[in-house]
Amino acid sequence: ISMACLPATIKIFESKGGNQHIVNLAWRLAWSLIPAVLVSFAVFLSAIDKKYVRTFFNWQTGREMNKEKYKNGEDDAIKGSIFTVTRHHWVGIEDDMKLWVQQNWSRWERENPNWLDEVKRSAIPVEWIPEIESRNR
Repeated sequence: ISMACLPATIKIFESKGGNQHIVNLAWRLAWSLIPAVLVSFAVFLSAIDKKYVRTFFNWQTGREMNKEKYKNGEDDAIKGSIFTVTRHHWVGIEDDMKLWVQQNWSRWERENPNWLDEVKRSAIPVEWIPEIESRNR
């Protein structure tokens, strides 16, 4: 997308009566930079381990990725990473998250796992915490 923005921006500047010298310079720069960036990216993709190439091409949104990470998380630390992202990414899995917190809170209080730091604790909605004395943070 950003590669298409440069020519579009130059065209807009040109249509608004921008300085022709600057427009010509911008076009020369664009036609030099765009191929250089594309060639560099192609070289990069050809040089990396092939199993990682797919990680550069994904239509999944951040919200979808975080939901999937939570739902497929193999341990509490992976699932708990959901508390480091915006609450907008919780939409659709809040009930599952609430149940998970309620089922595991007592154990987390006893074990005090490293992944459950103060930042993540503070992100957990107070009403999800089953023990009243734990709600007073």
